[in-house]
Amino acid sequence: MILRIGENQVWKSPFVSYVRSLVMEAGYLAGYDVIIYIHLDLIDEKKAVWLEKIPQEFRPLVQTFSTQDLRKWIPKQAVFKNVYEQNHTPIQMFMAKNTKYHFVYSIENDVRLIGRWDTFLTDVDLEYSFHRKHKNEDQDMPVIPDLVSFQTIHRPGAQWPWFQTEHACLKRFGGKINTRSSLGVVWGWSRRLTDSMTQYNAEGINCYFEYFAPSVAYQQNLTTFFYQHPLYCPNGAEPGRHSLNLIDFGKNDPKLVQLEKVAVGCSYFFVNSYSKLFWDAWYQNPEICRPPALVHPVKGEIFN
Repeated sequence: MILRIGENQVWKSPFVSYVRSLVMEAGYLAGYDVIIYIHLDLIDEKKAVWLEKIPQEFRPLVQTFSTQDLRKWIPKQAVFKNVYEQNHTPIQMFMAKNTKYHFVYSIENDVRLIGRWDTFLTDVDLEYSFHRKHKNEDQDMPVIPDLVSFQTIHRPGAQWPWFQTEHACLKRFGGKINTRSSLGVVWGWSRRLTDSMTQYNAEGINCYFEYFAPSVAYQQNLTTFFYQHPLYCPNGAEPGRHSLNLIDFGKNDPKLVQLEKVAVGCSYFFVNSYSKLFWDAWYQNPEICRPPALVHPVKGEIFN
């Protein structure tokens, strides 16, 4: 399990408590290796000073990388722009350099979980096992899915701004209709998926992250699993809704959870219209009890 952070991270007590819970629950209780994966573009002296800010208990878990590391690693035919637009590349590099892992979760630093990571991850596994047990005869669903998403997989709108400069990607995928997208702040990645993405890199293809991995999985008949967790839309707010037609799902995807329209947005979205308020109310009031749910984004001085 990879926790992704950058050099703007401030190690205040709420964030330290969050990382501690991730290490104890996902690591000690659920048995995952937890890696704190830090993007640092600093010279050696400044890098050393920055790393000294990390609490001692977490330092054995730290691995660092730089933009230059990514540009040296990626196949020379592909262009690496920046970590913001192509934050799949660090995961690909990690998997290539750590061959003992066949699957990894990546978590951005502004994601929070209401609940415990060990029970949440166990429920993800059980849910996928159920769908695998009831798969269609013509489906080839592996024991471990290739892409786990916590927002529904959907086709981006034709006017999605990230399409405007992605001509090579769209040509390779066969047009916008053959792309898929999802919110990529928490994803599970198999080695089959990251290796396939690196093969696309070798062809000169490296796309915006929210549709690169889902589109490669769709194109290569890999298994994408959407895990539906609770979303919260306070004050009567209406969530956006996305769905695909049955024929538009990947062949080996569990379809049961996306046969009807599903909610998207609110407390797990790319903007914090509701997420920060929702998280803050729960965080500040111990008497509030809510079901396990991912929340994104949670930003602000007291949370970092």
